[in-house]
Amino acid sequence: LAALKKALSADHGELTDQLSAAQANAQELANLGNDLPSIEAAEKACDAANIEENDKTDHTYDDLWFAHNLLTKSYKRNVDLLTNQIQASKTEDISPEQVEEFKETFKHFDHDADDL
Repeated sequence: LAALKKALSADHGELTDQLSAAQANAQELANLGNDLPSIEAAEKACDAANIEENDKTDHTYDDLWFAHNLLTKSYKRNVDLLTNQIQASKTEDISPEQVEEFKETFKHFDHDADDL
C-alpha cells in the first residue's frame, strides 16, 4: 500500500501516461483488496488463539482496510481528475502549461498531500 500511495503523488509525463499509470495502479490496489478477507480471517484466528502480538507486522485488519479504502477513493478521484483534464485539453483552449499550473495550484492548497 505504501508504494501505491507514493505512486499516487508521482505525476511525471503526459496526462495520458499518467492516466494509464493511475488506472494500472488502481487495478493493482483492487487486486490487493482481494487479500483483505484472508487477512481478517488470520487476525480472527490469532485472536481466538489469544495471540496478542505479531512479530511480522504492527498493522491490524482494520488499519489495512481503512488505508485500502482511503487509497481506493484517492485513486478514483485521481483517475477522474486526469480524465477531466484530458477532456478539457481536447475541448478547450487550455495549454499543457495551464493544466500544469492548475495542478501546481491545487498541490499548493493540498496541505495534507492526499490529493483530495
